Amino acid sequence: MRRLVLPLVACVLALSPVPPARVEQFYAAQWYPRLQPLLTGASNVTPFAWLDVLLVVTGAAVLVASGRAWRQTRGGRWRRAGSVALGLLRAASVVYLAFLLLWGFNYRRTPAVERLQVSRARMTSERLARLGALATRRVNALYDPARDEARLAGEPVIAALAPAFAQAEAALGSGWHIRPGRPKSSLVGRTFPLSGVDGMVNPFGLEVILNAEVLPFERPFVLAHEWAHLAGHAPEDEASFVGFVACLRGTRDTQYSGWLDLWLHMLRNLPARDRQGLLQALHDGPRQDLRAIEARLRRVKPALSAVSWSVYDQYLRANRVESGVANYDEMVSLVLGSRLMAPVIDQ
Repeated sequence: MRRLVLPLVACVLALSPVPPARVEQFYAAQWYPRLQPLLTGASNVTPFAWLDVLLVVTGAAVLVASGRAWRQTRGGRWRRAGSVALGLLRAASVVYLAFLLLWGFNYRRTPAVERLQVSRARMTSERLARLGALATRRVNALYDPARDEARLAGEPVIAALAPAFAQAEAALGSGWHIRPGRPKSSLVGRTFPLSGVDGMVNPFGLEVILNAEVLPFERPFVLAHEWAHLAGHAPEDEASFVGFVACLRGTRDTQYSGWLDLWLHMLRNLPARDRQGLLQALHDGPRQDLRAIEARLRRVKPALSAVSWSVYDQYLRANRVESGVANYDEMVSLVLGSRLMAPVIDQ
């Protein structure tokens, strides 16, 4: 019976409706703000991705333990198979419990519309069209034909973005500051150009892994989005919203990156006639950047992309993000309904 304790605890936590107020009080306000700076600070020290090491070590440990359970269990094949299956269930339970404690409970927080001062009354079709026109104007105005791409990589982009991110979090009511994660490459990350993934946060090491082929002008927003995950904003729309707000408080390069990402989301949210208007109003410089993004995405393998995004869709739904991967585009609703963005949109 003792061998079933961990699976039962994991099952209860997975299925039970933990009150969001308790998650905010004990996890988001006390435990996680102490954990994130320590864990990200430690992972920042190593040039390699902890995720790669964790995958290799965990995989090897599971194989060794499964082999030992098979050899040491007396009886026939079915009894031995049952022992191996129980061992795998216990291992999965440990991984899941670690996931919840280290990062996963951020999915159980109070909804973003409540925490980030978002009003559904502001989400009107008229303001959506106004936001689309604003995004187009800002992209056109912020495009810099002489931009220095060295400012958009390594330490310079971290130095430019970190204070802007801290300002954004303070404006959104956060009572603590994250330890920014240094973007890393990894063995897992080598699949990103082929699957169409721009980046991720390792929930067990709280480190940032980026697609090495993300273009320089895309990088500030992608990094800000992943930092938002580090700050406990788990759903994709919420992380994109916080990353966007951070970009607007940074340099011209980070502002352009944020507005361009919002513009691309707007393109998918607007009716066909309005989309055509946005495209026609875009200047040649931003058009060149869009063509560069399209060229980058031509490397994506449709079969691999379909599988990876299907898996991620199920992952998000399992963590109570009901819209799955469609949650990315819901960022537009948060921007539209945000009290913080209202003066900008309605000016």
